[in-house]
Amino acid sequence: MAQPHGYPSWQAWSSALLSEFEPDKCGEDVRYDDDFKCVKASSSGASEVDFKEIFIISSKLLAEKTKDLRVASYLCLAATQEFGINGLLPSLRLFNDLVKQFDNALYPEKPRARASVHTWFLQQQQRLLSVADNIGGTTPEHWQTLDAILQIYAKEVVPFLDDQAGPLADLGAWCEKGRISQPMPKPDPKPEPKPVTQEQPQPAPVADPEPAAVATKAAEPIVVPPKVTTQAIDSDSDYMAQVRTLLKHDRAQQNWPRAMHLARAVRWGALALPPHDDNLKTRLPAPRETAFAPIKNALANEEYTEALAKAEALFMEGAMHFNLDLQKFTLDALAGLSKSTLKGWLELQLAAIAQQFPKLLQLKYEDGSDFCSAANRERIQEHALFQGGQSQDAGQQQWQAAMSEAQKLVDDNELKKALQLIDTQPMSTAFDKACARLNQGRLLLRAERASLAVPIFQQLLSDIQTHRLDLWQEDFAMDVWRYAKQCFEEMSQTQGDEFDLQVAAIESQLLVTKVSSAIDWV
Repeated sequence: MAQPHGYPSWQAWSSALLSEFEPDKCGEDVRYDDDFKCVKASSSGASEVDFKEIFIISSKLLAEKTKDLRVASYLCLAATQEFGINGLLPSLRLFNDLVKQFDNALYPEKPRARASVHTWFLQQQQRLLSVADNIGGTTPEHWQTLDAILQIYAKEVVPFLDDQAGPLADLGAWCEKGRISQPMPKPDPKPEPKPVTQEQPQPAPVADPEPAAVATKAAEPIVVPPKVTTQAIDSDSDYMAQVRTLLKHDRAQQNWPRAMHLARAVRWGALALPPHDDNLKTRLPAPRETAFAPIKNALANEEYTEALAKAEALFMEGAMHFNLDLQKFTLDALAGLSKSTLKGWLELQLAAIAQQFPKLLQLKYEDGSDFCSAANRERIQEHALFQGGQSQDAGQQQWQAAMSEAQKLVDDNELKKALQLIDTQPMSTAFDKACARLNQGRLLLRAERASLAVPIFQQLLSDIQTHRLDLWQEDFAMDVWRYAKQCFEEMSQTQGDEFDLQVAAIESQLLVTKVSSAIDWV
């Protein structure tokens, strides 16, 4: 079993967190403490957080400053996220022990605030059980221990927190299913002692069988047919629980193709865009940067398997299947593992989503941040364009090959070399030079340097108007408008500013020129 962060064992961790303070055994009320505010804000949000940090901070608060049930509840979530059921059991037991040991001296002091702690636990049940079931394995002993802890919580803790509330029913039902699917082994029955009787005349000895026959019989194994257990699916939560079990197995076996196919079939198979306003802003909270930090760190350390596992786990959480930047981390991990076939498959899936749900690439979270960054949007749209399969002459193929190489240079933080590579391509006409400028503008967007791309697109827009390129090079004009729109959207700070007005004008040009294509971009 993994040990808790900062402690040699769970027993030592529990003892430290249950130790009393002096002179007030429960310490101080930390509701205005910066650490408490950090833990509360992170644990109460819908986005993913750095649960290792939350575990360490919460443990420190309980060990050094306070005995607060709110901190203990956040600690339970963090422990489960970090260690699965091996973290859920000791942290929930700690919560019970705090109530039994400190009783009315605990924080928060107000009954309504204590009732809110139980309400929070009720709301977090599905999250707790899904994570606990997806991290690490389970044993019959786990279910037996969890059942005992839940019974204490129901009989002793619930009446203390809110005497009008019920137990943690979802966790209880999950535990019962676990006890059925993984029952405790029954002990072997003890042989009955033979009664002592008077010595009787012994029958004539029977000849022993041949030694070879005895050896053969002893070597024959007793074959017991495996017990097949099935679990009925009565709700979406039951279905997701089964899916998470399958994903957990495939990840443990590193069967990434099957795991990724299943995960995307479940999360993208019946995709529906979230409601949004006219500015494409949704009510979904943006994921915190700490949600991606473990993945980025793993990629930076070239721990690609760990990065892939963390990215795939995050994909199954909350609304993270809408976040297309997360898929970029998955692609990077697959590239690091040299899984080119699986990487190509995922790129095709993203291209298909871009064509089926073009607005998904433009949606924003409630704080105005993008579902998909400008650089990643350009990558996905690039793959979508390549799916057309149109034949190309040698010149087009040369330009496409150069552009692909330049894009790789940008991804390797070699923007200058990428721009220079475009300059080295053959340009015999003014139109060739205009195409080169468009490609350089796209590379700047890919590198998230939209401010440098502004003069390029402004010049291209002027060229289209001066030479009426929309009449004799319609596809080129549409591409310029599309990428210029993307660039100016990045630069716009407020509604009605200069860039926002230019975006509106470009959208009109797109619709007037070729509405069948523009409808996907406007």
